[in-house]
Amino acid sequence: MFKVEFFCDDPKLPRILHALQGLILGQPAVQPVVNAQHKNGKITATTSGTMLEMFAQYLNKHRVTGPLSVAHVREFLGSHGFSENSATYLLQQAVSAGIVRRRGKGAATTYMVKP
Repeated sequence: MFKVEFFCDDPKLPRILHALQGLILGQPAVQPVVNAQHKNGKITATTSGTMLEMFAQYLNKHRVTGPLSVAHVREFLGSHGFSENSATYLLQQAVSAGIVRRRGKGAATTYMVKP
């Protein structure tokens, strides 16, 4: 009996899981790998892995410029395996780093990405 671990690209995952159906014991453990890129047959990190750098890369990759609310940041954090409760902390860090700027006050606060 063997335990097998491997990496695959997002579009290939359904085909791989379908191919494994009936051949394996138990459920396969599928975990998303964030901050990784496949290059020259190796998997390397795209950033240093800090939450702020990954957030800046996410904003750049998805070309986010418009109003950014805490709900958007929570969605980012959840999809990258971080606690969604860190949304306001991440926004404070992003404002201090000059990545976003605050707009409005109180519950109506939104954030704009700096060009």
